Amino acid sequence: MYKRQGTGSNGNDDAFAWVPLVDIPAGTVITFTDSGWKPAPAPGGFRSTEGAVEYTAPAGGLQAGTVMLLEFSLGNVAPGFDPILTPSGGGGTYAVSTDGAVGARLPQIAESGDQVIAFEGAAAVPTFLWAWKNEGPFDADATSADTSALPTGLTVGTNAIAVGSGAATNANRYVGTTAGTPAQLASAIADPANWQAVADAPFPNASNDLTNGVASFTIGPNTPPSVNAGDDQSIVLSATTSLGGVVTDDGLPNPPGAVTLQWAKVSGPGEVTFSSATTAGTTATFSVAGTYVVSLTADDGEATVSDELTITVSPPAATGAPNPALAARCLPRPDPGEVNNQG
Repeated sequence: MYKRQGTGSNGNDDAFAWVPLVDIPAGTVITFTDSGWKPAPAPGGFRSTEGAVEYTAPAGGLQAGTVMLLEFSLGNVAPGFDPILTPSGGGGTYAVSTDGAVGARLPQIAESGDQVIAFEGAAAVPTFLWAWKNEGPFDADATSADTSALPTGLTVGTNAIAVGSGAATNANRYVGTTAGTPAQLASAIADPANWQAVADAPFPNASNDLTNGVASFTIGPNTPPSVNAGDDQSIVLSATTSLGGVVTDDGLPNPPGAVTLQWAKVSGPGEVTFSSATTAGTTATFSVAGTYVVSLTADDGEATVSDELTITVSPPAATGAPNPALAARCLPRPDPGEVNNQG
């Protein structure tokens, strides 16, 4: 996500740009607002005296990686005035929000502080997607038009960013990598080191180009999960063994954006009981002695990968068996006189 406050070459006053890191289905509505988030009273809510625009994805959806730019005129909010919205990118439509919970007017992005917050759903119960804050860090509360708390559920460095370090800027743009997996790109976009800011537009090297000349990001293909079930083990029956599987994934495809895990018995003479069959770290017990093979499987929604390990279960050591040395010492000995009489 990018942001500019000021006058652009086409006469528009404000602008912001954004890029979807996953494909967006047709008809999906995303709201962008400069209204600050107030965390209390729970569950929180927007400072509803500002504004918002709603984006609706086109028929056929919006392809991941498409850079979307929206320029818009300020001040056209009085009765009889129509806001000027100038979009570019991968299609779809924008409209000024009519949701009073977030402010039913055109946003007005200030250079001192301010924010752009993206969410789905109604403003009263939003599902937050991303938050960008100028003149960071995020505030404890939204007490003015230019302040905002970090929206509930978002994390700075993952899906939220605060730029400016307390300095007012009216032009900010992302200048980091534009190729990678969604997780890699999200991490890069959320890193302030990958942003360029100027106090007054234009940017020094691109004639006020908010998108840095980038029309699209390259979203990496899905890489199957990496699964390591652990080393082979040997235990004694009735003992519990710990299983420490290791699974890594790139977060694709999204949805689901996460892997599901499953431990299972592949072979063996008895039953295997897992304390948790759906977590990488778990424990297992066995009903009878023998050699068992168990597997850990990871499914990312597109690719399924498994790894196996062998667990040898020995019977417990026998108890109460006679000691041969002790038994020999307890054998009856002949009487010495009887021995002599035999001679």
